[in-house]
Amino acid sequence: MTNRLSKALQKLNTGQLNEVARFAEVLGKQKGKNGAAELKLDWVGCLLDAPEKSGVDAAHGASRARIKLLTKRR
Repeated sequence: MTNRLSKALQKLNTGQLNEVARFAEVLGKQKGKNGAAELKLDWVGCLLDAPEKSGVDAAHGASRARIKLLTKRR
């Protein structure tokens, strides 16, 4: 453990230390073979059938959806 981390941990209360421990456990589970988090690319291609064919089209679609939701709320 680094000196910086040790000093920071000493300033925390019991609840905060529990949060740090849970976070560290999650980080430990995410490690891949070389110590880095594994990159998941299962989302690639999920929007191939979408009507928007560019980022600009998608941004305009998002704006239309927000406006529709806002006017629906009134």
